[in-house]
Amino acid sequence: VTSRAWSAGALIALSCRHIIMAPGSSIGAAEPIPNTEKNIAALKAEFSATAAQNGHNPGVAEAMVDKSQGYPDYAEPGKILALSDGQAKELNVSDGSADTLSEALSLYSLGDAQLTYVDKDWRDDAIGILQNPYVRTIFVALIIAALLAEIKMAGIGAGIATAFVFGGLLLLSGNESLADGLKIVAAFLVSLLCIGLELASPGVGIFGLAGVVLLFGSLFFMLGATYEAVYILAGGTVLAIILFYIVGKHLPKSRLFEKLTLKNRSTKEKGYTAQADYSKYLYERGKTITILRPSGTIRIGKERVDATANGTFIGRDVIVRVVKVEGSRVVVEPEPERHPKP
Repeated sequence: VTSRAWSAGALIALSCRHIIMAPGSSIGAAEPIPNTEKNIAALKAEFSATAAQNGHNPGVAEAMVDKSQGYPDYAEPGKILALSDGQAKELNVSDGSADTLSEALSLYSLGDAQLTYVDKDWRDDAIGILQNPYVRTIFVALIIAALLAEIKMAGIGAGIATAFVFGGLLLLSGNESLADGLKIVAAFLVSLLCIGLELASPGVGIFGLAGVVLLFGSLFFMLGATYEAVYILAGGTVLAIILFYIVGKHLPKSRLFEKLTLKNRSTKEKGYTAQADYSKYLYERGKTITILRPSGTIRIGKERVDATANGTFIGRDVIVRVVKVEGSRVVVEPEPERHPKP
């Protein structure tokens, strides 16, 4: 212990069978915040069990958490226990005090031991950044958003490639064994393959469902398969939806999207129509082929036309006149009979 082993630091120190403290250092003061009865009882039991397992006094460990019990001559009831390096030695919490590693080793008659120091390099720093929960959440969001963009852009491959890159970075930051790592990589790659197959054969559905299940399953194990992994996945999914919504609104305006999308449109101004033009039948005369009650079929010239009676029943072989055309709806009424003049 080089300076302070308080709170979680005290529990970490008590997890070691041998503790050595630097002069002026301290250990203890592990009262939980908030200091509810439940939190104190749980942490107190953990401190006690950890201390007993490693040969330390459980009563001392409990007093570091529960100020109500105190510890005779070191902390009155109502005060949390914290020990200096000398006090820790008196209570056999530590094996002694030492200013350097060599001095610490000499306490165990290991002063002549050869020491090898390993310093962190840039790879350790990079792995540390990749293991940050916030960075991992962003990576998950980018993977999901990339796949959503892949779907939106009709499967050009860029989204799947982006998801593959960030998935690889997530895997590098994990602590899985080689066997487990290969299984996770296989599941992740198969998930991307299934999503790609779904884009290539839309409407099947089974590939898409399998891809989504494998994707979230592989990401869960990449993230450590813990409660934190669930939180990261949930946060990453929400962030991906927000990111995709923002980017999706601007994609149609981007030069890249314009190169990837079809800009020719079949408009009415260019001579395209969505349905047949029935306006040519307006005020034309015809004859009913079937009974109109109110809908049926009439003949205008040589063409059969579906028609609707204008609020009345019209029998077969009746001369009718088109009085209204609304899109594909042709409305007719009987032609008035003409009587010869006397």
